[in-house]
Amino acid sequence: MLFYQIVALFNLMTCGLMYMIIMTKYNTSKVHKTFCYFAFSVFLWAFCYFFWQISTNSQIALFWCRALMVGAIFIPSTYFHFSVHVIEQYEKYKHYVKWSYFASLILLILNFTPLFVYDVRPRLIFPYWPTAGITFASYIALYVFEPTFALFLLIKNLDKMEPYTRKRFKYLYWGTLIGLAGSLTNFPLWYDIPILPWTNGLVSVYFFLVTYSIVRYQLFDVRIAINRSLVYTVLVTTVTLIYFMSIYALERLFQDFVGYSSFLASLTSATAIAISFIPLRNTIQVFIDTYFFKGSVTQIVQENEMLRREVAQAEKSKAIATLASGMAHEIKNPLTAIKTFAAHLPEKRSDVAFVEQFSTIVGKEVNRIDDLVHQLLEFSRPAALDIKEAEIHNIIEELLSLLRNQLKDKNISVKKDFVRKTVYINLDESRIKQVFLNVLLNGIDAMLSGGELTIKTRIHLDRLELTFMDEGVGILKEDIYQIFDPFFTRKDNGTGLGLAIAKGIIQEHKGTILVKSEVGVGTSFIIDLPLN
Repeated sequence: MLFYQIVALFNLMTCGLMYMIIMTKYNTSKVHKTFCYFAFSVFLWAFCYFFWQISTNSQIALFWCRALMVGAIFIPSTYFHFSVHVIEQYEKYKHYVKWSYFASLILLILNFTPLFVYDVRPRLIFPYWPTAGITFASYIALYVFEPTFALFLLIKNLDKMEPYTRKRFKYLYWGTLIGLAGSLTNFPLWYDIPILPWTNGLVSVYFFLVTYSIVRYQLFDVRIAINRSLVYTVLVTTVTLIYFMSIYALERLFQDFVGYSSFLASLTSATAIAISFIPLRNTIQVFIDTYFFKGSVTQIVQENEMLRREVAQAEKSKAIATLASGMAHEIKNPLTAIKTFAAHLPEKRSDVAFVEQFSTIVGKEVNRIDDLVHQLLEFSRPAALDIKEAEIHNIIEELLSLLRNQLKDKNISVKKDFVRKTVYINLDESRIKQVFLNVLLNGIDAMLSGGELTIKTRIHLDRLELTFMDEGVGILKEDIYQIFDPFFTRKDNGTGLGLAIAKGIIQEHKGTILVKSEVGVGTSFIIDLPLN
């Protein structure tokens, strides 16, 4: 019985520490958010599982048993939700994700009735083990099917991932498989099948492998260069927990064998065991550094830096190819117009109307090329940031004043939902104005029949989130992932560099810019910036 209490405590500690690591890295990506949902479900299960194991009567045990099932019920649905975002196929499986959450909600309601958890009673070494209600089998089916289906989709899409991405998620998924498989031994006793949950501790293996992915491959963009102290502390804490739990368990066994009961004797024996176990603890830590992580924390940081440079170089080569292709396409059209007029100039040079048209068209196309070159230079060689403190709402108000006539002509009203009157932030004001202006103009252009343009600011810990939401035509699903690519545009006179430049400026400010859109409803640009 003591062994299972220790395993439950160990699962609780590792789940809690892992959840805190992920939450310390604020991120608005769907992968990050959905993993947090999954991690919290496991943490809630582990938390209540521990208190169920140490319950002193059947009523308390039944309460904690039903409480732990609240987290357990959402483990399959949150895991599948997270998985489809990892393989970037949420749109394809979103209806199944919604169905999965609906099924979890039904089970959650049944959880507080005897139809799901009938009662608790003595089984084998456990004084209060739950009895399955008639609907509990449906949960087991969901628990087995959804992770299995998610792993099938991963394997199916593994070859489509970039090698670096594949490495980042390999340990995460195999760790999940081990953890979920280990937790399956919890179910037989629900049906009076005499199998103890002896593999329940494998749940912690999952979180250990997630930690490995964070340290080794910067999973969820939690960079070891920034958070290495916290992540390494988790590893050391994990080893230390094993160390102290081993001491506690051995001391209890020694106490039962010898038969002493005094506090002084317990303290003396625990101290002796602890001293004898110090070499083992040090050996475990050296083993983790040398064989599992293939080096010290400093060496891992250096390797991660090399990997980042390789990925950056690959992205740079891809960007150069895209730029070259885009430039060729964009310059070809105005050059074709100039070439056509130039070919007819000798025979029509006495035609006043033709010469005027020639002058106008050629001038316009030359200006277009000049504008394109200037934008390209800004995209490829951005100037150094001039960081100063500025009030973010004043910047927005200045731009709205500048666009007043355009807003009026298009019959667009502006709704301002600011978190508070003033928010000061360190930034390059002219560059940020360029970003905001680009986003606002996109919103104005999209609202062909007028409407409401909403600008919202919110503060999350040390980050500022700005949302620009229009009621325009929206962006097609097939275009949503390309709008920040250079030279991608659906506008007749657009160059496709505006949003690419905007994204670069935001990234220089250590921020992110995301877009959400629904055709016929509108588009939201979400900009996240550090306050400090």
